Amino acid sequence: MKFSFLGFVVIGIFFFLASGVLPVSALDKGQFKGSVRFDGKIPLPDSGPVKIDPDICGSTFFEDHFLNFQNKGVMNAVISVRKKNDDGQTASSDKRIVLSSRRCHIEPSVTVAERNPAVEIENLDPVLHVLKFSKADQELFTVPLPPNGKVERKVEQPGIIHIHCAIHTFMDSYMVVTDSPNYSLSDGNGEFHFNNLEPGIYQVSIWHKVLGSMEEEIQIESGKALVRSYLLQGH
Repeated sequence: MKFSFLGFVVIGIFFFLASGVLPVSALDKGQFKGSVRFDGKIPLPDSGPVKIDPDICGSTFFEDHFLNFQNKGVMNAVISVRKKNDDGQTASSDKRIVLSSRRCHIEPSVTVAERNPAVEIENLDPVLHVLKFSKADQELFTVPLPPNGKVERKVEQPGIIHIHCAIHTFMDSYMVVTDSPNYSLSDGNGEFHFNNLEPGIYQVSIWHKVLGSMEEEIQIESGKALVRSYLLQGH
């Protein structure tokens, strides 16, 4: 028995109607974009002397700048968008985060991934680092990072994970493990952009390692772009 191309199309349409599942086209979806800005007096970055391995790490450490001084845009704010009443069970678990240690600084300083990411850490320094992974002051595990070596670990805890060196205490990084597939880091202007969101009610969560966090509920409409500007004031 032979079927024409039209016959396949008709059968496909019948299948979707019978199952009650209809595909959502890009034209039916919405956008969410905006900016995260700092409201208040611009704080000075933390700094201090380096007492261990200064020949490798430098004599002084400086905290990373997180503000665009021209428009007060907040860089590296984590924005996640989760549909209301979504339990996050569809989130991927094959995400890989790659970190590196260079002159006793972990790069990138902020990362975000879906649940259960694999974390690969490369040490570009000729000295030992001992990295502690913790969440809300609860230590999860410790990873010795040998000189010029590389290790990999799986992070099974969701939430805000702090990675810091037990030897070089100024050396740290943050990783946000989310249960939503929709997440982003604000760029150098403090801006973010989400495309192709299905219409509905969403919970927006914003977190920054210095300025804290905030949440808001938004509604995404078909074929429309929602624009928001968020102000963070610090702790």
